[in-house]
Amino acid sequence: MTVLTDLKYESHYFNTTSEQVKAIVSPLFRFGVTMFDHFRIYEDNTGIDLTTIPHFCEFFAKNHLYREACVGDWDQYHDGYYFWDTLTGAANVFKAIEEQCQSSHGIIIRKYKNYCDQFHLAGALDNPGVKNFFINSRDMIENFIDYYYREAEEIISNAREHSYSFPGDKKECDELLYPDRFDDKINFGIGSEVALTKREFQCIEYTSRGYSAKLVADFLNISRKTVERHLENSRKKLGVNNKLALVKKVINQKSMISYDF
Repeated sequence: MTVLTDLKYESHYFNTTSEQVKAIVSPLFRFGVTMFDHFRIYEDNTGIDLTTIPHFCEFFAKNHLYREACVGDWDQYHDGYYFWDTLTGAANVFKAIEEQCQSSHGIIIRKYKNYCDQFHLAGALDNPGVKNFFINSRDMIENFIDYYYREAEEIISNAREHSYSFPGDKKECDELLYPDRFDDKINFGIGSEVALTKREFQCIEYTSRGYSAKLVADFLNISRKTVERHLENSRKKLGVNNKLALVKKVINQKSMISYDF
């Protein structure tokens, strides 16, 4: 099995199939999507990559970005939607993507019995409005992924014989591997005994961006009622009476927050 860092990039499968992948996913381009990357990790923790930007795969390997990338064991992942700028555990990786490809935005994860798929859909840095497409078109994106599976079935199947392994010094991004760790705490203020759970803070952070409870629930894969309960618990902890006051207090004191995770 060839290790990622030892691949012959110019002749590798992810390079020779990039134009075929680009043709299949081209309907996304009219919505502002400029990059599509399908990464699959199998139960033996080997991977394949099918992409519209093969030059980045080489950049990813040669610059050792796998050391901080979202590459955990296949069975550790959870279905979900994630914006890159919320994944602090892999911040250096996504900053490198932005600089190299002038692209940013999100990941969709689908977990299956014997493998896990990551779909990286990105738009140009100077087009932040593409986030609205991700937020408002989730059903369409899910349907498009199903369409991609059908159209790229042969390409995906043949990619298996070109899978690669990862160097032993890789790290995992906790936000993807452990999205439901409710025991994580965020401490507020200096000398304060008030602590918010990680999930409470996530709900507040998304709310501060103007997202409704329903959208926050979709992002975090929890129910709307659970989001509202987290916000209510946070208000009680911080002694504020409404959502606006809660967001203001959190944002104003964000620089004083210490993370226990």
